[in-house]
Amino acid sequence: MKGGLMKRIIKAYLQKLLGFRFYLHLFSLYKIYSLRIDKGEKDFLHFIKLIPKDGIILDIGANIGLMTVTLAKKFPKSTVYSFEPIPYNLITLNQNIELFKLDNVKVFPMALGNEDSEIDMVMPVVDSVKMQGLCHVIHDAIPKSSIGETFSVPLRKLDSIKHLKNASQDIVAIKLDVEHFEWAVLEGARKILNKHKPVIYCELGENENRTKSMEVLCGLGYKAKIVEGNNLIDFDQEVHKATNFIFMH
Repeated sequence: MKGGLMKRIIKAYLQKLLGFRFYLHLFSLYKIYSLRIDKGEKDFLHFIKLIPKDGIILDIGANIGLMTVTLAKKFPKSTVYSFEPIPYNLITLNQNIELFKLDNVKVFPMALGNEDSEIDMVMPVVDSVKMQGLCHVIHDAIPKSSIGETFSVPLRKLDSIKHLKNASQDIVAIKLDVEHFEWAVLEGARKILNKHKPVIYCELGENENRTKSMEVLCGLGYKAKIVEGNNLIDFDQEVHKATNFIFMH
């Protein structure tokens, strides 16, 4: 039996046994406490080292709060703005904020994009397993299955968020992970990016979303970099196979 199928069988059993909400909370705690030794998160941990000063940090696609908790604890004098539209994820995110007594986090229950409206999102269901980490916008440009539990959520441009327009602190860093909708988020954040020039950590697969996202960022003066070993180097698409990027202005 392949490893991926075995994991889904175990997840399906645990989600049924514990109930999905309790399963999510336990899963989030395991991931939070193990993040610093997770080899798959080495690029994110390198990104944390590059955050230049205290200010506002945006966690866009906060999901169940793994990165929000890590950032808020690491930078207690900063304010972390967490954007997450999926109700199940929001409950777990807020539980973790309360559990870790984080008074420097503000949660925004919305999706971000390139317009102010509403949009449909889906939590995929695969072999009876709710895949909370793969929630995504239902859009023609997103090459992912739309089979699962769907939600209608508010959609806003980052440039339209009043809290950021009137912010007394600089926006110093952005973590962006929204499952192939990054290009739209960046399109709706041109003013903020141009004004604050934050360091950006972003997961981009090799597809049209990456091309469009890089076009926006390069047009604003950003350079794409990747982590190689313990070093941050310029990304060369002819040489490097990468999905995790750090963009520096």
